[in-house]
Parts: sequence; structure tokens; C-alpha cells
Amino acid sequence: MNRSALFALLALSVAANATLGFLALRRTPVAVSAPASASVTPAAAKASPGSPGLAAAAVKLSEKIAAPRTGANLREIAAELRAAGFSDQLVKTIMQSLVNEELMRRQQAIFDWSAVPYWKNVRPTPEQQRAMRELQKERRALLAEAGLPVSPMEDAFRRRQFGGLPEAKISALEKIQQDYNDLRQEMFEQSQRGGAAGARDIAAQQKLLQEEQERDIAALLTPEEKIEYELRNSNAANQVRSHLNGVDVSEQEFRTLFAAEKAYEAANPRSIGGPVSPAQMQAGLAAWDDYQKATQNLLGPDRYREYLLNSQMNNPSARSFFAERPGITTSQMQDIARLTRSIPLEIQQASVPGLSNDERRAQMAAAAERLRARAVQILGAQYAQEAENARVLSLPRAGGASMPAVRLPGGG
Repeated sequence: MNRSALFALLALSVAANATLGFLALRRTPVAVSAPASASVTPAAAKASPGSPGLAAAAVKLSEKIAAPRTGANLREIAAELRAAGFSDQLVKTIMQSLVNEELMRRQQAIFDWSAVPYWKNVRPTPEQQRAMRELQKERRALLAEAGLPVSPMEDAFRRRQFGGLPEAKISALEKIQQDYNDLRQEMFEQSQRGGAAGARDIAAQQKLLQEEQERDIAALLTPEEKIEYELRNSNAANQVRSHLNGVDVSEQEFRTLFAAEKAYEAANPRSIGGPVSPAQMQAGLAAWDDYQKATQNLLGPDRYREYLLNSQMNNPSARSFFAERPGITTSQMQDIARLTRSIPLEIQQASVPGLSNDERRAQMAAAAERLRARAVQILGAQYAQEAENARVLSLPRAGGASMPAVRLPGGG
């Protein structure tokens, strides 16, 4: 049977077999016949195997399908399919399949996952990753040029990411994100080639790059649009979402927590980077206290306890420690979290310039004893010792400094 029979099969299988049938059209013709009991759609009635219009369309399409993919080429194919009686939905499915098949063929030529043995940990090189990102940009541009929408799943993801922003601004934001991601990748590759010195510089460079990206975004959006964008894409929003893992909140509660996180970040000198004075650390602790009070008032005791546990997910032993000891109250958990947060301040105060090694060790030992006594006051002697043994509370040592093991709400 010739190609026109395959088009008939497409029309008869609008849902599950549309893509499969169309891809079969592009390969060696196969004899197929529709079951007599199959329900025939209006499109199939127009496009029956014996239809002269469909046979003529097959001849025209065979050349267009073999041609390089361009927006004009895709629009011509779509016009031929509609003229042959295919529905708009089926035309869209076929056109997207054409674009995606071309994309997958070219991506496989860049890096073929199927050729990697399952027992080997082979990854695309930076050059291959860059080429695949360029291929994705080309795909989006080709779909837009052809007047084809993205898939419903991709569209839903974009709307979740960008909310109700106009399409033109969504496209501009996607370009900003892609451009800066490419720069970050290039920066990372350069740092790898530069050895230890390059790795030391990358943090400062990434910070400058992030600030530049935020300026570009702010220039594109209104203040209201920028808030909506940040609610979906900012580090502050991601931080809140990670703390709320498994905690049920409403959208308005999330927005309130996001505002509290932003306020805390603005008041916390440690989020700026660089050296921090004891006075700035004290200000950061006060800002953390305000942040926790606002969060607890909003969530209530049960949800706030889970919030505290989630905020320590970077230290699984801390989460396990509190989860296995339900007798420790939420208030005690919060006090331990604050105590842990105060350890860098204690270390800095014990390491003032001009001290001899013996004096510094004595100061550090005294700081450790003060912190240990405070932990006993909060948890009791047994739980305090267990917390220290489990490294939930990592105290400074006489010969040096030990940083806190707990990941705290609002950042470290």
C-alpha cells in the first residue's frame, strides 16, 4: 500500500498513534489496513485511502518532508495537511513530531546516551552541553517561526515559572536566563582550566554575574511583575520552598513567608559576603529572631516544628536527632538552632588579634564551655551530650574552630 494509506491510518488514530503513524510515513512504506470495526472520524471520512486529495497531498508532502526544516517549510506542510482534511489538533501533533524528531536526531549526533554502557558514568563534555543548549534554542525559534505552540506540558511549566506575564516578556526572560547560564558555564570551564586560583575567583565572579542578571531583569519588568517573577524563580523563594517541604501552606502564606525571607536576607550581613564584624553578626542574630517570630506566628506550633526540621535538611543527622526525640519541644529546637547560629560569633570573639596561641586556646575553650552550658540549659545534660555526639551542635575546639553542622532557617 502506498503513502496515502499511511495518512489514513493517522486520521484513524488521532490520540495514541498520530505521531507513530506520521513517523512511519517518513520511512519505508508498510502495508496497513484499518480494522473494519474502527470508528471513523470526520477527518478520516474526508481523507480516506482512495481520496484523490489525499494522494495528491502525499506526493507534495514527500518532497516537503525531505526538505530542511525551516519555518516556511513547516507552514507549507501544515497547509497541505489541513487541505487534505486533517484536524487542527492532528496537524499540530504531526508538526511538533517533525520538529522534535529532527531535534532528537541532531542531539543524538552531538551526544548519544544510548551508546553509553550502563555501567559507565559518561557525561556530555562542556562543548557538547553548549551545543545541546543551542539546539534547544533553535527548536524554540523554529516552533515560533512556524507559528506552532509548544507542547501543553512545556506551556504549563512556562506558566508556572513565569505566571501571567505577557508572552513577549516571557521570551525575553528566557533569553536572559539562557545567556547568563551560558556565561556561567563558560566561567566554570575557565575556572577549571585555571586550577586552584581559578576556583577561588569563581565565587566573586558568579556574584557579579548574578547582580548583572538581576539588573537586566529589573529593567525588563515592572515592580509588580518583578515580585511575581521572584516568587517563582528567586533564591529566596527556593529557600522558602525547601523549608516548606511537606508543610501545607496557602499561596498567601507562601507570599508572606517569602516577604519575611527577603526582609531577613536584606538585614543579614552574612548574605552580602566578605568579612563580617561581631556587631554585624549580632545584628544578623536579631534579624533571625524577628524572622523566626514572624514565621512561627504564621505557621503555628506544629507546622513551624516541621519548618525547623526542613531548614536543617542539609544535615540529615540533625533532622534525625530531633525526629527521634519528640519530647524535645519546638521552643527547645529553636533555641538550639539559635545557639548553633551564635557559634561563629563566639569563635570570632575568642580569636581577637594580638593573642598568643595559649591565650587563643584558652579563649576558645572558654567559649566552648559557655556554649555547652547553654546547650545543657536548653536540652538537659543527656540530650545536650547526645546532640554534641551527633554533631547537631558542633562546638569550637581548643586547637581551632569548628563551624556549625546545622543548616539554619534563612541560610547558614
